[in-house]
Amino acid sequence: MDEPHLDAGDLEMIRLGVLDVASDIESLKPGAAVVVAVSSVTLVLTQYQPEGLRAAVIGWINKHFGLSHPMPEVVYISASDRCDFNFS
Repeated sequence: MDEPHLDAGDLEMIRLGVLDVASDIESLKPGAAVVVAVSSVTLVLTQYQPEGLRAAVIGWINKHFGLSHPMPEVVYISASDRCDFNFS
């Protein structure tokens, strides 16, 4: 069975998640270049929402760099059976 591949929307969510915490990373070593390499992503496709990938990237980077960037507020909307992510 073929593994699912990330589409352009998923890649954009990864990019946005990195951008969300970029200034936090930069503050650790001002002026230093940092490369964030994603070698794999495991997705649970049941009720998958790309915004969850963005939130996961923030969490991964927080853990890896010892940061405490705020996580998005997530609210489950039962009428649409989806989550609403607030990244502000």
